[in-house]
Amino acid sequence: MIGIIGGYGNIGIEAADIIKTNSSEMIRVAGRNISKVSQRAKELFASDKWFQIKESSSNEWKDFIKGCRLVLCSAELGNETVECINRIAGELDCPIVYLGINLPKQEAEGKFIYGAGSIPGLSGIIPQYLAQDFDSVASIDFYYGAKGTFTYTAAKDYMDGVFNNSNRSMVMWKYGKLLPYVPAEVEKTNMYICNEIENMRCFPYFDDESEYLCQKYGLSEGRWHMCISGENTLKVLERARYDYQVNKDKTLRNICRASKLDCFGTTGITKFVCSIAGMVSNEVIEKSLLLTSSNPSRLTGSVAAATVLTILEMGMERGSFLLSKSKINLEVMKKLLNIGTEIRVSIRDNIGSDEIEGEI
Repeated sequence: MIGIIGGYGNIGIEAADIIKTNSSEMIRVAGRNISKVSQRAKELFASDKWFQIKESSSNEWKDFIKGCRLVLCSAELGNETVECINRIAGELDCPIVYLGINLPKQEAEGKFIYGAGSIPGLSGIIPQYLAQDFDSVASIDFYYGAKGTFTYTAAKDYMDGVFNNSNRSMVMWKYGKLLPYVPAEVEKTNMYICNEIENMRCFPYFDDESEYLCQKYGLSEGRWHMCISGENTLKVLERARYDYQVNKDKTLRNICRASKLDCFGTTGITKFVCSIAGMVSNEVIEKSLLLTSSNPSRLTGSVAAATVLTILEMGMERGSFLLSKSKINLEVMKKLLNIGTEIRVSIRDNIGSDEIEGEI
């Protein structure tokens, strides 16, 4: 039995669909408004178990988690709820996979993976996946570009990330410290992102994943970029930092509404581009990885599902881990590429060249 909190939301339903396709596990779905679920959710979970959460009490969560092999949380949760679920799951020896970034302050004797989505999550795994081809890594240039609708939870995660003390903007890593951002001599987004995502704007950032990768590989240079498109979305985001402090709910709903307007009549697109320069057999080389998917919610749900399936097969050690820092991160990437999702990955010897080393 796999428990899914928020299983009928945009991301949760995508994850559930993939889990059901790639395993024989029954699903137990938890939510507050089960009577208002979509027709797709009703059909997908027709033979599964529904669990109505009324008061979000310890007893309710214990009843929900008890009997589950693993619980996936794809819903927006407050810090107190995360603490409660983590404690109960630890007592019941049930791993938790959480898409959010608010790590429980009081660590239970359990198994807790957080940041198990696209960014953070896949954003920290892709550079490590590509770095396997190198003897040593000198620099990383990373881009995440998307055109798709924000869910309420995704918008909240984005805004919480903006105000997270560990997140910094307009900076880059160079020779062991953060410096004001300077674009690379050759911008690497033109071929891979700008061609297919119109009206895109890049926002340099630096977060826990970025710092982890800089330290892990001893980088001399590192640049990270979040690329957002859509005229309406960009206008809302320009004021969002101020508006969010005045009225959080209204700001999140405005982000969601603007992104829906920008994506009206389209399916959306998501791209990750990672370029690494380093040494291979005493030769300086550069490789780039391009990962393309359609709907951003589908991709995020796919990463969550791949994490769930990997843990079911391999297990995980006790403790709380950011997915990209965990011991299973590369196994999750392998699983992601082999579970029938609409994801294309290509690796090229030199960014901008036509030569393709391999495509998955």
